Amino acid sequence: MNIRIKIIDAIRTCAIFLMIFFHLSYDLASFNYVTINFKLNPFWFYLPRLIVTLFFLSAGASLYLAHGVGALHWIKFFKRQLQLLFFSLMISLATYFIFPQTWIYFGTLHSIFVCSFLTLPLLKFPRLAFILGILMLIPPLFFGWRYPWPMLHHLSMDYIPALPWLGVMWIGIYLGQILYRYQNKLQKVESLIPPFASFMGKHSLIIYLMHQPVLYGFLFLVSSLR
Repeated sequence: MNIRIKIIDAIRTCAIFLMIFFHLSYDLASFNYVTINFKLNPFWFYLPRLIVTLFFLSAGASLYLAHGVGALHWIKFFKRQLQLLFFSLMISLATYFIFPQTWIYFGTLHSIFVCSFLTLPLLKFPRLAFILGILMLIPPLFFGWRYPWPMLHHLSMDYIPALPWLGVMWIGIYLGQILYRYQNKLQKVESLIPPFASFMGKHSLIIYLMHQPVLYGFLFLVSSLR
């Protein structure tokens, strides 16, 4: 069953815009065009976490629409997983050679890849997924407790452990069910979503992969010509 809800594309598009803004700001700071304290400034601390939250919510909702509404399409699922695995490995390889001190060994795509497998058992139980997702998020959000997850000694540019982010994807399953159930009543809302949001939502992976090399490469070129 091929179901596409524009609101999910809009959520993903919002995440893309915020991600481009964040990485552009980070790159500008890296080339000393601006001064930003990413560690101590609350805005810059929470912005990337909001971005990841939007990506994981939309990923969970999309999984529900693709495999939770009807039968689980194994070929389609594994094709998507192989794609995620391939690009995750490419990101790790590229950052290992370009940024050896901060290379990405378990970033956003790596985490979505793992969490997608762990989400399968709950696709048919959206309410249970929502409850378990909330329960999983309570310890880190309110008590500062960190779930154990493999971590290398170096500080990675993008480290997104599957725990507790799995909880956000589980909540996304329930979001997918709600949007699917009330999609007819949401048509007026969806009519307000511009076409480019749907386009970007459909092509979010390629934008995710290409935006940073383009931004960083452009700034590197401009800086080398100064």
